[in-house]
Amino acid sequence: MPHDMLPNQPVPFMVPQTIPVACVHVKIENLTPHPKNFEIYGEEDILQLAERINESGWIKPLVVTYACRIISGHRRFRAAQLLGYEKVPVEMRHFDTYQDELEALLLENETRHKTVEQKVREAAVWHEIEAEKARKRQAAGANQTNGTLGRLMDETVKANLPEASKGQTRDVVAEKIGMKPRTYEKALAVVRQIDQHAAEGDQRLANVLRTVLNGQSVDAASQLTKLDEDEQKEVAQLVESQPDHRVPIKQTIQAMRRQRTAGANVASPRDISVTAEDHYRLIVGDIFSSWRELGIEPESVDVIITEPSCSPEYLSKYEALAKLAKEVLRPGGSLLAICGQSDLPEILAFMIPHIKYHWTLAYLTPGGQDVPLWQKRVHTFWKPVLWFVKGNYSGDWPGDVISCAENDKDKHLDEWGPSEVGIAKLVEKFSSPGQTILDPFVGIGTTGVVAVKMDRRFIGIDIDLEAIETTRAKLNTEE
Repeated sequence: MPHDMLPNQPVPFMVPQTIPVACVHVKIENLTPHPKNFEIYGEEDILQLAERINESGWIKPLVVTYACRIISGHRRFRAAQLLGYEKVPVEMRHFDTYQDELEALLLENETRHKTVEQKVREAAVWHEIEAEKARKRQAAGANQTNGTLGRLMDETVKANLPEASKGQTRDVVAEKIGMKPRTYEKALAVVRQIDQHAAEGDQRLANVLRTVLNGQSVDAASQLTKLDEDEQKEVAQLVESQPDHRVPIKQTIQAMRRQRTAGANVASPRDISVTAEDHYRLIVGDIFSSWRELGIEPESVDVIITEPSCSPEYLSKYEALAKLAKEVLRPGGSLLAICGQSDLPEILAFMIPHIKYHWTLAYLTPGGQDVPLWQKRVHTFWKPVLWFVKGNYSGDWPGDVISCAENDKDKHLDEWGPSEVGIAKLVEKFSSPGQTILDPFVGIGTTGVVAVKMDRRFIGIDIDLEAIETTRAKLNTEE
């Protein structure tokens, strides 16, 4: 009897003597979802698929075993149920073993879009498949040894048979789901904690971990798993408070722990602000927050000068920056966003829908030093400064090249960071004394120091409390 035929199970057709792939129409009530499918992919939305099927009247055939267990097409199956179909087209396939069946299920879903969690759950099934393959290889090796030595199978000493190490199996499984082995290990630990929270009835923490894992990065979710339960709940509250659930996890954890160390009783990093008369204001805040949450008045900023920091959310920060500029800049105000050349098309695509592109300035590396971009095989001597305007620009005619001598470089900056002299030239070209300059990515405070020196008001924002404290110390020295 074939593997996929169960004893005494009625089927709606005769099984042929040889079992080719066959396409027939089968009653929906006779079909059974594969239990591993839900275990891997969970409950998925089918409304749009059902609408498309209803409009076209066509369903791609499902792939099923001869026992009518679905291998591929679970979403189509559920959509057909929703639409009231009595029968659906299926391809009947035979599988020699259960592991063959599992492998087919995974391969049929190979090209679909998957979350990180789904990839990790696929890996667990791949591990099961690879373990069975290893067992068969061991058995084949034992048979060969027995044949050579003329002894029975039971006489083979199992300890003498070669076995794949856990590390080798991990590497094979990680490659199958497109992850590096170390990344896979981290993601697996996160998924196990998701399951643990769910088993303990804490669906809230399970969902937050899932959101961070699938929506941000494996590293961010891994950092969450290392927190104690109270810390996880504190971060979970912050994640849930954001409309898009995007909170920089690493910086949030750092800020939270510094606040605890300092004895601060603060509900979230955004609640902290530091001011010094009317000269400057510093805010521990997130670029993904709204201007209301950050406490910045609409149309109260004359110029934004900034360089978003690199992180997993690097490109999306430029979109958040453009949205913020649209609200807080005065009409005719300028946004100057320093960036690299490699991601220019993506950065512009993120920003242009929200604020009008005006021009690109060239910020020359100090002293004309080159910076090699190995992935592009090019030596670059400049960085773009993207110039956006809220409405129409009616100011002076600035030159579009910013240069400074080699010794103007701030020794605390890396080779890409602009110097105080370079920032001063931007401040001078695009603002006047008494006007307000905003930098939503304060970093080490270069823009703030220059703005205060040049008699401008300054607002600085950063998710990292340490960056705010460093900037405050520098500004206090200037005062």
